[in-house]
Amino acid sequence: MQEDGASNESHKVERDGFPDEYLELTGDDLLKFFGQFDPELQCPMCKSDMGIMAAVKPDDEGHPGEYLNSPALVGMPAHEIPEKSLIFKTPAIPMKCEACGFLSFFSADVILKWKKKHGHSEQG
Repeated sequence: MQEDGASNESHKVERDGFPDEYLELTGDDLLKFFGQFDPELQCPMCKSDMGIMAAVKPDDEGHPGEYLNSPALVGMPAHEIPEKSLIFKTPAIPMKCEACGFLSFFSADVILKWKKKHGHSEQG
């Protein structure tokens, strides 16, 4: 949840202009979603804990600034039409293992559908 309109607008730009419903996914939503598969959120490579990467608000010079209290949302290229300079992206949530550096990406579409089906009251 953003505190003011200016923060929300820069948040949208930072997150590839995805619709607000994607931006409203929270860390708690993700923990509940992933918890149904692996409550420990273990890395498939080294079995250490995986971490949900946080969104980052750029500073005035465009460099990474403060971490936001929401998960990162990235646009994974899904289809490209070079002759029209178009790249269609699918929204994805990145996770990272701090021990070995393994990265994984999860479809935000699947998580959003789960959230809509189970609502905010889903218990683990």
